[in-house]
Amino acid sequence: MATTLDFTISVDNTDKILKDLEEACERALEICGGKAETYAKKNCPVDTGLLKNSITHAVGGHTTSVQTYKADRGDKTGSYSGTLGKEGDHTVYIGSNVEYAEKNELNHKTKSGFLRSAIENHREEYKNVIQSELKK
Repeated sequence: MATTLDFTISVDNTDKILKDLEEACERALEICGGKAETYAKKNCPVDTGLLKNSITHAVGGHTTSVQTYKADRGDKTGSYSGTLGKEGDHTVYIGSNVEYAEKNELNHKTKSGFLRSAIENHREEYKNVIQSELKK
């Protein structure tokens, strides 16, 4: 005696699942970017505060979290315009457009590596954020 089972799928939820996955990725990247920005600002060398206040993040295809910034001392200001990367590139960018940011990042006489350490020292935390958002 043979038994036949019919597994006909009547509803295709592929598009919904892909949309939900994309939204979870965007949320995770935004959260990780905000955390990395906070860590970088905390460890950034400060003279006038311009560099620290310029540190920002953006998820690919989106505008930066910081639009304009100014020094805590003095009258220097700066701004960001446009977007970074491409929409949906699943990347979060963190950095500064201040001309001396790279020099300070690499200068071993100050708190060097403030951007790099914001990423490298918190990898496990970012991994947990991503896992959490994908489970929602």
